[in-house]
Amino acid sequence: EKVEDLKAAAAEPLRPDAEEVLAKLPSGWSEGVTKKPKWQDRKGDLGLLLQLCSKYPVLKYDAGYQAIAATLCRVLKIEANAAVTGEAAKVCGALAAGLGAAFDKHSRMLLPLLIGKLREKNSALLRQVTEAVDQQLEHCPSDAAFEAVVGALADKNPAARKEACLALARAAAR
Repeated sequence: EKVEDLKAAAAEPLRPDAEEVLAKLPSGWSEGVTKKPKWQDRKGDLGLLLQLCSKYPVLKYDAGYQAIAATLCRVLKIEANAAVTGEAAKVCGALAAGLGAAFDKHSRMLLPLLIGKLREKNSALLRQVTEAVDQQLEHCPSDAAFEAVVGALADKNPAARKEACLALARAAAR
């Protein structure tokens, strides 16, 4: 795993303007996102990371993003609240945009979960997930990412198939 982290860091050229945002998160952030009883608190914790990613568009990669990606995976898998899930999707997209190719390893874990959310009926959540999938495909373009989207074309839900086709079309247009 450390070798993969080094490869990911080497894939992205050193950028002097890259910002270390993980150090700015409070300790226990991951536990708060997954274990706080109130959905507003969980959404607020995700919003804090999203705000940092928005403030610093170029992020410095380090091994701590493994824990962040694992936390986002847990949220996308188990969270029932659409607002919290939507905020997690926005964070996934912001991390992909800020880290670029260095986030590819984590994108491989998150993208199938985001694609699974393409069958959502909540239009606001669907829009947020679609934007996150687009950012993942734009900034972390790997064969595995495109295979995950192509796999969604076999989904039994016609809305999910439609969104997967649209995501592929938008990615091909770039």
